[in-house]
Amino acid sequence: MTSGDPSRAPVTLPGDGGVFARASTGFVREVSAKNASIAGASNGPLGEYVVFSIPFALGLFAAASTGAIYWAAVIAAVLSIPILINYSALTAAMPRSGGDYVFLSRLVSPGFGFTSNFTLAICQIIGVGAFAALAVQTIVSPAFTILGSILGSSTLEDWGTRVTERGWLIVLSILLLAVVAGLLCAGTQRALRVNTVFWGIGMVSMTILLLVLLFTSQDSFIAAYNGFVGDPNAYQSTIDAAREAGFIERNSLLMLWPLVAVAMAVFGWYFWMTYFGAEIKQARSWGREVRMMFFPLVVNGVFVLAITAVMLKTFGYEFLAAVSYLSFVDPSQLVGPAAAGAPVFFTGLAAGNDFLAALFIITFIAWAWPLIVCFMIMPVRCAFAWSLDQVFPSGLTKVSPRFHTPVLLTCIVAVLAAIVAVIATYTDRIFQIFAVQIMVTAIFSQGVTGLAAIAFPRRMPELYQQQPISRYRVFGVPLITVTGVMAILFTLGWSAAYFRFDSEFGMTTWLTLTFVSIIVVGAIVFYVMRGIKQRAGLPIGLAFREIPPE
Repeated sequence: MTSGDPSRAPVTLPGDGGVFARASTGFVREVSAKNASIAGASNGPLGEYVVFSIPFALGLFAAASTGAIYWAAVIAAVLSIPILINYSALTAAMPRSGGDYVFLSRLVSPGFGFTSNFTLAICQIIGVGAFAALAVQTIVSPAFTILGSILGSSTLEDWGTRVTERGWLIVLSILLLAVVAGLLCAGTQRALRVNTVFWGIGMVSMTILLLVLLFTSQDSFIAAYNGFVGDPNAYQSTIDAAREAGFIERNSLLMLWPLVAVAMAVFGWYFWMTYFGAEIKQARSWGREVRMMFFPLVVNGVFVLAITAVMLKTFGYEFLAAVSYLSFVDPSQLVGPAAAGAPVFFTGLAAGNDFLAALFIITFIAWAWPLIVCFMIMPVRCAFAWSLDQVFPSGLTKVSPRFHTPVLLTCIVAVLAAIVAVIATYTDRIFQIFAVQIMVTAIFSQGVTGLAAIAFPRRMPELYQQQPISRYRVFGVPLITVTGVMAILFTLGWSAAYFRFDSEFGMTTWLTLTFVSIIVVGAIVFYVMRGIKQRAGLPIGLAFREIPPE
């Protein structure tokens, strides 16, 4: 290892005996802290929490105490802090494209770093493909249905049903992926500016939801729901139907475990800007990294608790849990959309004002966008980092001198995601695929980066001593070592709920084998590529002793 800051080590081209595929990345540090921070917030989007996490939690993990869902959110938020400390410190020390690939391959081992990051990148491609289809089902479809109901348009209501048909679902999913990919190709800062706009519009919808439900009594909602159905007992009948179908409230303490796992769909992910760290202005500042990652944690934490409170107050815990449960076991007994669209639909009913309801629905559609941007940018930047270390074809990662983005690689990722969307649609396992990849993604990002955090003070002592975090210790132990251990234990702890409650989370045998196969393929790719390069006389092993160029 060179003395001083490894990030300042001289880099030469392979033809001159160097170890990296190129002397510079071609990226430009043009992304602002604001847009980077909102990209982090977008990776734990509130819109998906409303239409995905709350119904899923209440339908399958209803606890005897309503307080369990609040405590789950608090636990998830608080125990996400060590994860964010790890990422903020490591990103400030090594602000490069690829994020945890760089950390792990330098601080743990090259093979482990590549294999884990390869698994993570493939999970993101699977996730973005599944989510594109899920967004059409849970955001776009309910929006059409509710707008049609508000405006008295049978055409819009018909569209709400038709877009969930397989053909339309595939077309709209691919269209959504293509638009996002096109914008990412045109420039990272430009794409993230648009993302910030969509996130802002989505936050308007969350604010409307909070205000509408805060000032709507449960009796008013019940009357509105019964009036919509045309049955004065519809609200209570839904609860009774769920009870007859087998719905029960289970032990609160036991259910806290899977509820924390569900809450982690929205918490703990605010480090996503680390994957395009080479494009963020002043990324070497730990304080700046902390602010970028902790801002969405605070904002999302407040909104999650507030949204949960007003939804349960207005809709009623039993009713919302009953609707969610019936969505999974017997959706034929429901009037209106199933669980995924129910909170949006019910908020539209509760508004009691056509203009306000329409404004809420229209702004809520914006949540179909942000998560796709985050999911798509990650594998592109990671593959780029692999190419610098010569374990991935550099021809696929060429950066456009005009747009400063790897256009070809972005298009390849979009095509692969589109293929996943088609496969997920045909298997009718969109929900399960998306849910399971969240857990696998967490293990190979939040969890394994804990290993890099633990190793940092020992493996790169000189670089570590230059970082502000080196001043902090807990009973004599480096803070980053402590947070590294905490991140690993917490990630493994909540991820284990997927296996204990495998049928609820959709952790089927074929999905398990699919993700295990990805890990195996990643290891094979690394060692085959390393062998090929070594036989060609390229000392790529030396690359992992240095931090990649900017």
